[in-house]
Amino acid sequence: MVARREVTFGAGTIAVTRERERVVDFTGPYMVSRTLLFSRFPKEKNRALAVLSPYQFQVWVSFATTVLFMGPVAYLVSLLTSKYLASDVKPSLQWYSFNMFRNMANQGNYIEAESWPTRFILFTWYFFCVIYSVLYSGVLTAVLAVPSYETPIDSLTDLPRATKEGFTIGMVGGTSNEEFFKAAKEGIYKQIWDIFKNQDYSTSFTSGIEEGMKRVLQEKYVFFAGENFKRVYTRRFGNKKYYFSRDKFFRVYVGFPFQSGSPLTATFTHFLLRLQETGIMDKWIEDVFRKVPLDPSARREETKTFSITLNHLQAGFYLFVMGLLVAFVVLLFEVLMFYSKGKRLNLTY
Repeated sequence: MVARREVTFGAGTIAVTRERERVVDFTGPYMVSRTLLFSRFPKEKNRALAVLSPYQFQVWVSFATTVLFMGPVAYLVSLLTSKYLASDVKPSLQWYSFNMFRNMANQGNYIEAESWPTRFILFTWYFFCVIYSVLYSGVLTAVLAVPSYETPIDSLTDLPRATKEGFTIGMVGGTSNEEFFKAAKEGIYKQIWDIFKNQDYSTSFTSGIEEGMKRVLQEKYVFFAGENFKRVYTRRFGNKKYYFSRDKFFRVYVGFPFQSGSPLTATFTHFLLRLQETGIMDKWIEDVFRKVPLDPSARREETKTFSITLNHLQAGFYLFVMGLLVAFVVLLFEVLMFYSKGKRLNLTY
């Protein structure tokens, strides 16, 4: 409208771009804005296996292998030393293996180590178990105390992954953001524009900010918007509805567009500069934010006392039940083997 000389100037959050400066004159910028990625707040991860989360799978496998390996090693060393010490202690592989597991669970030790080689093995094994148990308990406490969330969309490089997970990316149509990505010739910006082209136009570009923000809450949608809207929608919906990317890009300056050659451009530029220097512009912007209605659900809740629930301990119960099932199967197998030998089971005492 300004370029067609239908109006004298435009007042609003209009970014200064090279394409627009070819047809209109802009005042000096009165505000700077960068673009963020708005997406729905990541869901909290399932804590069914929280008790196993302190160590990665490879660590658990190596630890279990070490526990199984230490019993036979200690048994062989004890067996060899008992030969030349003429000891009355008769080592048992089952006894050594079970006690190595007891050490790992911090349940003490009943092994009688009469030789120095066996004592050195037990000393290093105790030290090893202390390190693992202390690390496990410390990390587990941190994991249970701090919620763990799904991987958020934090940067432009996360968008290809997000689209594979079913997310749609969008922005307000006809804005400087669209021109910015459309003009990209290579790199991540070109890659993102290719994603936009492969999507339906009605889903990629919205008619306004409010439409895009609603779609973020209603579906798997990532929306491009200025960083000033972060404060607006945080005030309206709180900190647990929207997620705002840490990555900020496309820094733009906002000014008023005037007709080309208009003598008013320099006057308004001088006036806006005076407003900025006196702090009045910042005061007006702050007043606008404060007028945004504060939703009751957006008020900060009181910090709740943390307590461990059954959801945190599901894995422990799963392992316990699995152990009982294995014990029952082994018992059933032993009973069958006992009867297969023609013996009779006596349960009286």
